[in-house]
Amino acid sequence: MDTNFTAAAYAYTEADIFIDPALLLENVKMEMDTWAGKYIRTFALFDKSSRIDVTQAYQEGKWTGILDGTRASTSRSGWSDTFVRVAMNLYGAPPLRGKSFASYRSKVNVETIVGMALVVRLPTGEYKKDKLINLGQNRFAFRPQLGVTHTRGKWRTETIVHRTRSPHSHI
Repeated sequence: MDTNFTAAAYAYTEADIFIDPALLLENVKMEMDTWAGKYIRTFALFDKSSRIDVTQAYQEGKWTGILDGTRASTSRSGWSDTFVRVAMNLYGAPPLRGKSFASYRSKVNVETIVGMALVVRLPTGEYKKDKLINLGQNRFAFRPQLGVTHTRGKWRTETIVHRTRSPHSHI
């Protein structure tokens, strides 16, 4: 508890993208470099293990394809949207520190943990309203999550349930 973590990551992504034919785009391919940083803070809230995460990425990408019958390409670079996640265990894994934590972990052979979280997407990324391709989505998004982890010896099963709604699901 009351611990800070930082992490850094890099990802390279290549993709063939299928787009609505009404947009007059075909054979779209993407190459993306992503550098991300993350900050995590653990703490006790209402005597439950909790944490907050903040994730921010910088991206450079290139898209190629056929636009209205003509070969075209574009590139974007800049900040992606920021993600903030707040999580709390509802059952299991009490908030412990140091030797108490190590002692608890060494004695527990069977454990079930139930937790909940809320992930918020902040519209901080690069966005140009006159462009089809953007690194940011220019909107807030809220995604609640519920997770269950069950450990028995060396075996662990995890289930995460989250509700995701496409911003275009009304179409």
